[in-house]
Amino acid sequence: MKNNKLNLAILFIFSFLVLYFTLRENFFEIIDFIIGSNYFYIFIALIMMLIYWFLKAYIYNKIIAKYTACYSLKKSFKLIMLTQFFNAITPFATGGQPLVILTLKKEGLSTSDSANIVIQDFITYQIALIILGIFAVIYNNIFHVIDHNNLLKKLVVLGFVVNSLVIFVLFSIAFARRLNQYISKKLIILLNHLKFVKDKQKTIDKWGSKVNRFHDGAMLLFEDKKTFISLILINILSMVIHHLIPMIILFALYDYSSFTAINTIVIATYIQLVGSFIPVPGATGGVEFAFINFFSKYLKGPLLNTVMLMWRFVTYHFGLIIGSYYFVKRGR
Repeated sequence: MKNNKLNLAILFIFSFLVLYFTLRENFFEIIDFIIGSNYFYIFIALIMMLIYWFLKAYIYNKIIAKYTACYSLKKSFKLIMLTQFFNAITPFATGGQPLVILTLKKEGLSTSDSANIVIQDFITYQIALIILGIFAVIYNNIFHVIDHNNLLKKLVVLGFVVNSLVIFVLFSIAFARRLNQYISKKLIILLNHLKFVKDKQKTIDKWGSKVNRFHDGAMLLFEDKKTFISLILINILSMVIHHLIPMIILFALYDYSSFTAINTIVIATYIQLVGSFIPVPGATGGVEFAFINFFSKYLKGPLLNTVMLMWRFVTYHFGLIIGSYYFVKRGR
């Protein structure tokens, strides 16, 4: 609870700073843009976020169905919104997965089954992210959608490399369990000699248990190839819908030509890769900076700032509002 309060305090501070630096020079122009916007397209953007969450809930529901037939899509949607809330208020979006395991345990599933569900969802998400990332990098290198600054270029490359390494590690654990346990054991022994690990055997046993659990979850996912591929495709579809929202926001401001759908998807994918390395809850500050820089090739001044603020509300704060509602309701 104390950590959550600290995370919320950090979130509010960074959100305030973002608003201050965004609004300080063009406050009245941005307010005029927002008041004069086409609310129909704002409504469409909100609906797109709901579809995005619904697809995420469907993925969870398909995976949970392997373990119990009693978990409804409605419950899965509630679970996704609670996950979004805790991901939004914790650094590196680390709060959602433990919540999923805890919630599923309360629904009667075992800890190992709950962990396997999280693992399978994580694998399909990471593969989808890398596929979309590869497309974005190749497309941008050919058509030069984005003018990089040096820092953001390094962060995008780092994000792509690290997410690719995550996929490599996931598959190596899934298909080379004994090798990973051997390497892990040697690494733990080394860390024990360096005084970074106190209880060597306890750490080896704990890590071995995690590797076995991950291996079992991955194998269960890979055995059902049809479901495995369909979940990856649904993840890609959900990301594409999410990444098109900046263009819809621009339509709300009566600009129908500055963005193309493909450029918007590429830029939003780059922002997603950058955001994965911002240690602040919700990646606040970092994603706004990336958005302004990446889209500055197409928009300028108060219009760019307005699109960024409206996009951030739809894709982040809207989820916080719904997630907090379910969180308060859950505590009653």
